[in-house]
Amino acid sequence: MKSIEFYTSKAGVLKLYFFIIGHGVSYTYMAALTTTIANFTSEHRVQALAILESCFGGGALVFAILYASYFTNAHIYDEQNQNWSGFILMLKIGSSIANCCCAAFLRIAPQSDNDGDDEESDKDDNYIAAETEDEHDLEDIFTEAGDESESTELFHSEDAETSNETLIYIMIKETWLDFKRIFLTKNFQIILWLKSIISPIGFVYLINITAILKSARLEAYSAIFTILRPIAGMLARFILAVLAQLLKGKIQKPILLLITNMGFVVGQGLLISLGTNLTALHVSNIVITMAHSCVFVLVIAILSDLFSKKKFGRIWGFILFVSTIFSFLYPAIFGLVYDAHTKIGNVDCYGLACTQLTFIITSIFTCVVLILNIALIVNIR
Repeated sequence: MKSIEFYTSKAGVLKLYFFIIGHGVSYTYMAALTTTIANFTSEHRVQALAILESCFGGGALVFAILYASYFTNAHIYDEQNQNWSGFILMLKIGSSIANCCCAAFLRIAPQSDNDGDDEESDKDDNYIAAETEDEHDLEDIFTEAGDESESTELFHSEDAETSNETLIYIMIKETWLDFKRIFLTKNFQIILWLKSIISPIGFVYLINITAILKSARLEAYSAIFTILRPIAGMLARFILAVLAQLLKGKIQKPILLLITNMGFVVGQGLLISLGTNLTALHVSNIVITMAHSCVFVLVIAILSDLFSKKKFGRIWGFILFVSTIFSFLYPAIFGLVYDAHTKIGNVDCYGLACTQLTFIITSIFTCVVLILNIALIVNIR
């Protein structure tokens, strides 16, 4: 109760907390992800990523059970009396241990010369064409740099400083041209907007599950839904890993991605039509969670097939950055719709109308994603 009283007038401090936490999680996640991609070839990458993401979901399951068992303090309907500050402290200790383990044990295994052949062979044709075109620009830059170095050889005291500035300029220019080559390809544009639009839909459902249940007067099931989510996510990734092994070479990854994205259609359809029915909410919870979990694995696998592993970090980082636009947009829509249907004087909203319009809007975005997914299948075939 004291924490709620303190942060009621200091919401900015909470925003700072989540900003710092988000950065820490992103760095740890990217370190584990890029290391896994570097250590596995395209043939086994889906399975490896599915196992990695399953462990990610497994951690959520463990902490969800711990919270429900030891930190709710038997206060299901009055969240203000739950021990969330103690839970945050436990998360802080756990994340510190995880980061120490990453620093101690995370390594890229030595590879033979043939291990990287699949990376170049799967690159997009447009990317290679653009790469060849821009190589001339880089050659001109290096030539100019060389001329500048020769012209300043007589000025020995200024030569080191000039060389350093030239090298920095070359590195910045090279990075920019490299990113431009990737950004202008069709496949990258399709994957960029596909991932940026679809993943935050699962995110907006995740962060608002308690409000959705409360609007249906089913908040007593919040703990069950929270625990079922990571279980469904782990199961989905396990199934994906098995399917990837069984269907190796028989079905394209973008086709698996299309099937996965259909899960969002089913889940949101249930939320729109039967959003106050317990059975429908259970089904939508499982379906959306499974789809959201598999999307990450498949998009990462497709990206690592199309582009060099060495450039994956900056590519995936940029896609995650663009995804934040929709990660802000969808929750904002949810909040506006929820507040618009809340009766004056009340804090909570009850009824299907509280969430229905939100998922109608996100369903429209999902249809756009399906079109982009089909375009990706056609483009890669």
